[in-house]
Amino acid sequence: EARLASPDATTVAPVATSTMAAAAEAPGHAAAKAAVKAVGGVDDKATVRAAAAAAVAGSALTDEHGSDIRIAMIGNVDSGKSTLVGCLSRSVVDDGRGRARSMVFRHAHEQENGRTSSVGMEVMGFSSEDKVLSVDVKAPRQKLWRDVRARSHKAITFLDLCGHEKYLKTTVFGLTGMLPDYGMVVVGANMGVSKMTKEHMGIAAALRLPIVVVITKIDLAPERVFEKTVKSVTKTLKAIRRMPHPLRSLDQVPAAAKGMASGKV
Repeated sequence: EARLASPDATTVAPVATSTMAAAAEAPGHAAAKAAVKAVGGVDDKATVRAAAAAAVAGSALTDEHGSDIRIAMIGNVDSGKSTLVGCLSRSVVDDGRGRARSMVFRHAHEQENGRTSSVGMEVMGFSSEDKVLSVDVKAPRQKLWRDVRARSHKAITFLDLCGHEKYLKTTVFGLTGMLPDYGMVVVGANMGVSKMTKEHMGIAAALRLPIVVVITKIDLAPERVFEKTVKSVTKTLKAIRRMPHPLRSLDQVPAAAKGMASGKV
């Protein structure tokens, strides 16, 4: 669990990227890969094509550099998953009006309603000094991916999954067929832990997927509401038999990343 500011705040990227950089050094969880199964009824052909492209790109990156991890972004709709992915993968600060998420949405209707309905994929590269690589935010997605792959010492692939209940089957497809190594549960401080957040966390736990909880939009939540959300997150983690490990500074990140490998933190 990490108390982060709203996705439009400059404090998001340093904490999150440090956590991911440390996680890249931790061993992946093979049990998640062993749980892969076919999920019927995914009608979005673009999602299936994206899955194939992700598999090819991920394999090439791993073969060349030997260090690529996949993070599945899960949590309720409107919690800020796509915005967070946009901020991290493009190294931009959101303007509060959807700038960051518009860089990662793949369909016109997603741009219009601001909600993910398919499996998105974005790449974040690191240099040999663990510095986040800068990218050309105006470059086409495929060109950007090739550029990141060519320059990265290690990388993180973000799988931006759906938060709305009617797209749950697509989210399950992403959690199984896309072979994530970790799950990032995004919770809006002003929204609390919703039914779908609990559903996503339960699925991740069933797949034995190590998870990290990121609380966003704390600038929109009064202190009392924020504290209630933290308590709800803690309660939900305990319900799926995961021990909460709050992060209060960057110095605590390496120990937390190693602890995640146990499957209980």
